[in-house]
This record gives sequence, C-alpha cells and structure tokens, in this order.
Amino acid sequence: MAIQLAKSRAKELVLNLGQAGIHAVFPNDFEYYMCAFELVDGNGFVIDALVFPVMPENISYSEPQITSIRKTMSGITALSTSTFVPKDIQITGNFGRELKILIGQKQISITKTNNSIQNGIFNKISEFVKNQSFDPRIKTGYGIIKILQAICDKSTGVDDNNNSNELYFYNAALGESHIVKVMSLTLNQDYSMNRIWSYTLQLRAVAPLQLIKGKEDSVKSLIKLMSIDALQKAATGVVRDLISFTQTKAVKSVQLSDIKKARRAGGN
Repeated sequence: MAIQLAKSRAKELVLNLGQAGIHAVFPNDFEYYMCAFELVDGNGFVIDALVFPVMPENISYSEPQITSIRKTMSGITALSTSTFVPKDIQITGNFGRELKILIGQKQISITKTNNSIQNGIFNKISEFVKNQSFDPRIKTGYGIIKILQAICDKSTGVDDNNNSNELYFYNAALGESHIVKVMSLTLNQDYSMNRIWSYTLQLRAVAPLQLIKGKEDSVKSLIKLMSIDALQKAATGVVRDLISFTQTKAVKSVQLSDIKKARRAGGN
C-alpha cells in the first residue's frame, strides 16, 4: 500500500511540476537527465553557457576519501577531514552531426564582457582575433564541439579586469553542481562513426557550487538551465521531424522522377 501511495504521489508531482520541477524540489530522490556548463567572469557574469543538447554517453565520478592512517607507539591513528574533498569527473560523448538549436545562447549578455563566443572569441589568447559566427543559436555537432573547446580553454583564462574565470558544471543526473577545473580535453574523430567528432573531458570538482553562489542562487541557476534544456529538447525534436519530413519528400520526389523516366523509356 505504501508503495502504491508513493507511486501515485510521484505521478501527480510529475504531472504538476514536470520532471525538471520534481528534480528541483527533490534532487536526491528524482533524477533529471541534463548537464550544463557556465563560464563566468570575476564578477559572476555569464560569459558562455552550454546546455548539452545530447547527453554524454558516459559520466563517471571518482570520489577519493582523504584519510591519513599512521602507526604510533600506542596503536593506529586515523586522521579524517570534514571539508570538501576534490572529485575527479570524466564525461565522454559526441553531439552528432545534425543541426541543434541552443536555446541557452539567448541568455548571455555580451554587453557584460568582450570574451564571449558571441563576440567571436573562441580562446583565451585571441582577444584581437574574432571569428564570424553563422548563428550562435543554431549549430551542427561540430559547431557545439568548438563551443565546448572554447569554454574549456577560456576557463583557465582571465576576464577583462584580469580576474580569473570560473567554470560551473551542473549535473542534474546526479543532483550535483560544482566549480570545476579542466584537467584535459581530448577530441577524437572516429572514422568508424562517419567522422563525427567525440570528446573526453577530465574535470576536477574543487568545491560545491552552493558554497560560492549560495543555495538559493544555485537552485535558481539550475532551474533556469533545466528550463532551457526542456525547450532545447523540444526544439531539437521539431528540427529532427522537419529534416525527416524533408528527406522523405525528397526521396519520394526522386522515386516519382525515376518512375516517369522508366515510363518514357518504355514508351508508356
């Protein structure tokens, strides 16, 4: 009976709040498949953001515990700590090749910083080299790889006032958000996967985001990103349907043309 009541309550909450909403209320009970990066300058303004339009194929955490064990004359002493212990995070995946709509790019105010991708800045040393962008909100899988590469590179740089940039990693699938440092980014073009670029990203979580932004601001940012993710998934579905419809119409048109040619060749 208790299980049935819990299922009924969970179903009601999902209908009223949605999957993102129920995760925001109960982050340790209900998962939501979304991960995102925010690159912020020294004043906390968002320089660039990326809500993954395709979830990574793999996310792994390594959580070492710092415990010092010593042999003393009187026995064994174990020294522990109550502070945060850095975590190693690895994410791997790819963004495919089809066009994706990046809703989150509309949330970035490029008037706050000159280092945004929307200003054509794709790495930390090219302040005077700007690259023209086709559209900051519509990208192929390759274009999203370039955004990820730029965010990782600029995360170790400084802002307009020579203050260090910070990188925030939101992983709603595990209900955690951290300030992270990029340890390495490996890009690989696999010929067995039709030359689609894939990524392997090694991160080190150095602090929970709530310690820096505060619990309330951290939750607000997460809810905003999950809302963007929901819109992005819907928009991606529409684009995929349109591409499928267009391709189907093209195939039918080619088939009809072939039939007409065959009839003319046969004299019918």
